[in-house]
Amino acid sequence: MEVINIEKNKQTEWNNFVKKNTFGHFLESFEWGDVVCADGEKIRRVAIFDKGKIIAGALIIKYELPLNKSYLYIPRGPVLGWDKIKNSDKINQDQESLMMILDEVKKFGQSNNAIFLRIDPEIEASDVHFKFWKQIGFNKSPKEIQPKMTIILDLSQSQEQILKNMKSKTRYNIRLSERKGVNIKMSTNVSDINTFYDLMLKTSRRDNFYPHPQKHYQDLIKILGPKNIAKIFLAEYKKKIISATIVSFFGQKAIYLHGASDNEYRNLMSTYLLQWRAISEAKKAGCKLYDFGGVVSASENKHAWGGISRFKRGFGGREQEFIGAWDMPYLASQYKLFSFSSNIRRKIKRA
Repeated sequence: MEVINIEKNKQTEWNNFVKKNTFGHFLESFEWGDVVCADGEKIRRVAIFDKGKIIAGALIIKYELPLNKSYLYIPRGPVLGWDKIKNSDKINQDQESLMMILDEVKKFGQSNNAIFLRIDPEIEASDVHFKFWKQIGFNKSPKEIQPKMTIILDLSQSQEQILKNMKSKTRYNIRLSERKGVNIKMSTNVSDINTFYDLMLKTSRRDNFYPHPQKHYQDLIKILGPKNIAKIFLAEYKKKIISATIVSFFGQKAIYLHGASDNEYRNLMSTYLLQWRAISEAKKAGCKLYDFGGVVSASENKHAWGGISRFKRGFGGREQEFIGAWDMPYLASQYKLFSFSSNIRRKIKRA
C-alpha cells in the first residue's frame, strides 16, 4: 500500500471511489475541496492505493487559529471500510490504511502548526467502539461541526408510497401550495444566488443565526452547479421568489444543504412544495437516499432547530444518529486551552 496525493488528474478516480464507498459523502468529493479552496482555506487530498486502486482517503482542511496556529478537519471522513475497523489483535487492511492516513495527516499538521485533528465519519452511533478510538489517540470532541442526527428518506419507494408515509399535515401543505399557484423552478445559475441570499438574510434575522458569506453560496453553485452536484430550487408566486433551497446530488444520496424563505407568504407553505420537488428530482436523478441535513431529537422542543426538525419529520423517513466529532490532539496543553475557551464562548453565546 502507498500514500498518494490526489490532484486534478485523479479527480474522476477519486469521486468514483467516494461514490461507491459505503461511508463516502458529498463533503469528501473532489469538487467540495474546490469550494473550500474558493473560501480561502488550504486543503490536501490523500489516498491509500493498493494494487493500483484507491482503498481509503481523506480531504483534509486546514483552519487558521490565533497565534499562527491551526486545526485540521476531515469532513465526514476519512473514507474507508469503517465497518471493518474493529479492535482486534490482528491488524487488517482497513486498520492499516487508517493508520497510514492519520500518519500523513499528522505530517501535514506538523508543517502547519496544527493543534489537533477533527473527524466525523458517518458511523452509526450504535457502532462506536470507544476502546478502539481511545487506543488510536482520539477523544470525543466538545463540539460538533456536522449534524449528529438526521432523517434519511428511502427513495427506492414509489412516489405514491413516499407521500403516503408522510404526516397528513405535510401532504396537505404540499397540495395547498400547489393549489395556491406556487411554482417551483430549478436552477444552477449563479445569478440566482442573489435572490437566495436576500431570502437567507431575512431568514437568519428571523431565526437568529449567522449565514455563510454570500460568496460561499456563489462559489458553491459556480463550482458544483455545472456538474449538477448542487442545484437551487426556487418557489415562485406571482413572479416573486418567496423561498428557496440548495440541495446536493452526489452518488446515491441527495442532501438538503440550505433553505431560506421570505417573511411574507408563509401561509402558502412553499417550503413544503420545495422539499417535495427536491425529493422528486433526487429520485429522478437515480439517488437512493434523501438526507434532510440535520435534526435534533423530538424532545428538544426549545432547541433552535426544534421547529425545522418538526418540519423535516413530517416527510417521513428514518432517523439516523452518528458518532459525532472526534479529536486527535497533537499539542495536548494547547488543545486543552482551545477546548476550554471554546466551551466558554458557547456558554456566553447561550446566555
